[in-house]
Amino acid sequence: MLLPINAYWSEYMSRALTVQMGGSASVSDYFLAGKDVKGSVVNGTLSLAREIGEILMHQEDYDDVFKALLDRLNGFELYDGKVTAVTRKTKQGFNFGTAQIEGFNNYRGKTFSLEFQNETLVAKEGDEILASVPDLIVALDIESAFPITSERLQYGSRVKVVSFPCDPQWRTPIGIETAGPRYFGYDVDYIPVEELQGKEK
Repeated sequence: MLLPINAYWSEYMSRALTVQMGGSASVSDYFLAGKDVKGSVVNGTLSLAREIGEILMHQEDYDDVFKALLDRLNGFELYDGKVTAVTRKTKQGFNFGTAQIEGFNNYRGKTFSLEFQNETLVAKEGDEILASVPDLIVALDIESAFPITSERLQYGSRVKVVSFPCDPQWRTPIGIETAGPRYFGYDVDYIPVEELQGKEK
């Protein structure tokens, strides 16, 4: 068991451990009393995760599981495509990388990309940003609809890339400062995904 001296060291060690274990690790951080949890977490997150899991585990109940997921999350389909290249490098405990994606179906002839630092930070068509953190960006396996994490993206993966709005707490000034695109080194301001997609849900 590792016992960090503070939350910053806990995060640092967790990232280093995850990288050394191939990009996937289970870590339990930030033990809190129940009264503290109520004031410091995004309410409803675990319940929402369970609902999404139920949709994925009972896909036979839906005519279109992707539509069911997007409806539940107020999300947007960004593109379908095949991963044609993935570049990765590890530094400062982060798995940095880019996945190049060749569009197909309605997106045939277009080129897209996902950029990540452990988690996916930006989805692009060429140089145009289609979605960015703190909104969530997920590559779903085109066959199973299950998410493919950034460390498991590989050449030939066929994906549907979707994005959905983050909790309003992340859209506050401190939320954007903590997890917006500029925090991760992008010289752009955060724009909500529904504005980038020109749609309000």
